[in-house]
Amino acid sequence: MFGSSPEVERERLKFSDNLAQGELFKPWKPIKHPQFGDMEIGGWVKMSSRLPHPFMLPDLVHRKAGKTPKSVTLQ
Repeated sequence: MFGSSPEVERERLKFSDNLAQGELFKPWKPIKHPQFGDMEIGGWVKMSSRLPHPFMLPDLVHRKAGKTPKSVTLQ
């Protein structure tokens, strides 16, 4: 990630490996691109630093729902 320290990267990798089963970071691998030649693809999965992992969503929704005002019934 741009501008992050090695410690932050290590923590993100530990989270990806231990809690997200390695889904947030893909290892680099060489490919042969038809137009650009030899390249490598891999790294952090798109939006992995902005969105919570799906297993975390129920807890997040539960915590946020408790902060909303009670619904008012119309008569």
